[in-house]
Amino acid sequence: WQRELARCEFKDVTGAFQRLRLVKSPEEIEWLRKGAALTDMALASLIENAKPGMREYQLGALIEAIGLTHGGLPHLYYISSGPQDGTGPCVPRQNLSNRELQRGDVINTEISISWWGYSGQAHRPIFLQEQPSALYKCLWETALESYQRCMAALKPGATSEDVLDAAEVIAERGYTINDGFLHGFGIGLLAPSIGTRQAKRGIPKPPFRFEENMCVVVQPNVVTHDERAGVQLGNLVLITKAGVTPTPPNRHCITASPAPGAGSCLPPPPGSDWPAKRPGGPPPHSTFTEEHHHENPYSRYRAGLRACSRNRPRAGLPRQGDPGSGTVRAGRHFR
Repeated sequence: WQRELARCEFKDVTGAFQRLRLVKSPEEIEWLRKGAALTDMALASLIENAKPGMREYQLGALIEAIGLTHGGLPHLYYISSGPQDGTGPCVPRQNLSNRELQRGDVINTEISISWWGYSGQAHRPIFLQEQPSALYKCLWETALESYQRCMAALKPGATSEDVLDAAEVIAERGYTINDGFLHGFGIGLLAPSIGTRQAKRGIPKPPFRFEENMCVVVQPNVVTHDERAGVQLGNLVLITKAGVTPTPPNRHCITASPAPGAGSCLPPPPGSDWPAKRPGGPPPHSTFTEEHHHENPYSRYRAGLRACSRNRPRAGLPRQGDPGSGTVRAGRHFR
């Protein structure tokens, strides 16, 4: 081939093509919204159906069912479960075990369901039929604080240094990270990949600058230094030219079964009927602190960086023993 193509010059255009993928077109954003809606549905099903006595790998089956029966494709689902006594995994695992769930477990999750390759993403800690312990409440509050600070900082023109500043609260409260703090997203992982200064990794040089219509996942995974306990809170978000008015996420830290909740990803545009809505109000909720409770009307569309979840019912989600007709209704959480 060198003889036949002797006059040809080859250039590596990987970087240029990756750069093209960072800023999303309107069509890409619409497909990401659909992937996000499927991700939301999968997380809602997981929260409602997780019960003591189930095997960890059975949680994956719940997620698969939502993606495949609603026209999507499971992109990934990382799940770990364990006790809250500081002897469990600190981050969702890529390979699900056959461990039997116990009452009081913490279940850390990372879920992405795709629509023709465009995936949503959500991370949640789920506390199985009990409230978080003192340790896990502190981990959760730190993750929530760092998340909110990052959301407030993200806008066109902001840089990776602003994100690193937002993450400083993790080290200030005596914790560290295992997974990254923020990464680009949309058909797989994209730049930037940002960690924390204390962890001494994920520090882009020169600083990365955010632009309008970039999609990123904000995902603080706050863990103890011995990595024996941790939580992860994350959402796919879209950066728009108006910046962001931070709205605290509420009831992300969920007590599962029988109290359902829901995920959080890019919302569908106003007036969208995809997926189809089902009449009825939101179900009862469970949370460990009322200070994270805020109104979350679906109609409130905020300018700026949109992180999403919806306070709306979903039709057709399967229940245990009735894979074709059950209904899970999404819980109240932030926009």
